[in-house]
Amino acid sequence: MWRRFALGVTLPLMLVGCASVIPDDFQAGADRTLTLTDAWTRPEASRGRTMVLGGEILHVTPKPSGTEVEVLERPLGRQDRPEETDESRGRFIVVMDGFLDPAIYGPGREVTVVGDVEGVTARPIGEVTYTFPLLRGRYLHLWPKRQRAAYSPVWHDSLWADRWWYRHRFGLFRYRH
Repeated sequence: MWRRFALGVTLPLMLVGCASVIPDDFQAGADRTLTLTDAWTRPEASRGRTMVLGGEILHVTPKPSGTEVEVLERPLGRQDRPEETDESRGRFIVVMDGFLDPAIYGPGREVTVVGDVEGVTARPIGEVTYTFPLLRGRYLHLWPKRQRAAYSPVWHDSLWADRWWYRHRFGLFRYRH
């Protein structure tokens, strides 16, 4: 009986924990086989198709027609969150309706985007002209900042490193102020 109860509680929780953050309305029409490379190399064949991408925000430009977000693509992991890796297929620009505050949607923040491919656009990066795939955003999820673990990277052996006897004034008796 106990095992059935435990299985009945943990199995649904595990399934919900792996669910995507993208609402079902937007996932239904998205083509998960379409990659950033496809949108970049074959823009006419990809035009109008909906894709799911993720990555790190590089630059945000508010404009009267909407907000342009330049993103460095990263592979999507669990829950469609961009993975922490140096692997990338390139950059893309997503145009979102309305105003996205650059102070909130700033460089370094992770996003997952559902958008329709509109083609490509050439823009300078330094002295090089780069061809960006251009998406019209339908949904953008801003991920919370990752929390880093606060621990010492040095191996800690409590038997040798924690000299508890130094913390006591008279041997085994506690030191009191």
